[in-house]
Amino acid sequence: MLPNSAMVLRGGLWVPEPYADVPLSPAVRAVRRMRMALPNDSSTAGDGATIATHLVNGKEYQVVMLAHESGHLHDTIPTYYFWRTYTAGANLQRTIDIFNAAGSGVVVRVKKLFLHHNQAAVTGVAHTFDVIRTTAVGTSGTAITGRKANSANPAIPAQVTCRFNATGGATEDFTWFGIAVDTEETRPGTALAPMINWIPEGLAIQELELPEGEGLLVKQTTNSTVGVWGCLLVVTIE
Repeated sequence: MLPNSAMVLRGGLWVPEPYADVPLSPAVRAVRRMRMALPNDSSTAGDGATIATHLVNGKEYQVVMLAHESGHLHDTIPTYYFWRTYTAGANLQRTIDIFNAAGSGVVVRVKKLFLHHNQAAVTGVAHTFDVIRTTAVGTSGTAITGRKANSANPAIPAQVTCRFNATGGATEDFTWFGIAVDTEETRPGTALAPMINWIPEGLAIQELELPEGEGLLVKQTTNSTVGVWGCLLVVTIE
């Protein structure tokens, strides 16, 4: 959802996001505690537009809605899920790859990457995976259908494809980073690992973007067939 209007505030106004590592004023903290509350008042701007306000500790505060750099209001950017169902791993297996081919007219931003071991009882073997930039689409393997986070989201362009266990293509450009996880179900780390988003994120860094002609591949680099792996990619497409 894109904002439908705009105005300039004297002196400017900056509001930190919920996960920003910055101190918040008592007033802002009070507003944050009021989850799901709607503004309870309004005022009129000089141009006649109605501005929402909210009463906190006896004072009216202007209600602010955050927008992403793309122009979308936060929490409205079209979001999609690509899930590799639990499947046995193998040495150099292309665990999952997503590719944004020429002609899509969109940019894919990878927001989340979760790697799941199915917690089955095994003799644990530490596994490593590489997260790789690709310059060609993966071939063969099993196609993954992307699912909309909101049914009203636009359809995924046909040029944006995802699959697991590709046997060809997925030409590797460079490795962004590696992941190390455990398959020993009796160790706490094995249970905690599926909760980790392996994509670095934060206000001070760029998002991991896949313009046309680029993709992302997660590849197992441990020579082992121990363990059954699921993988979830959460992306936005604009």
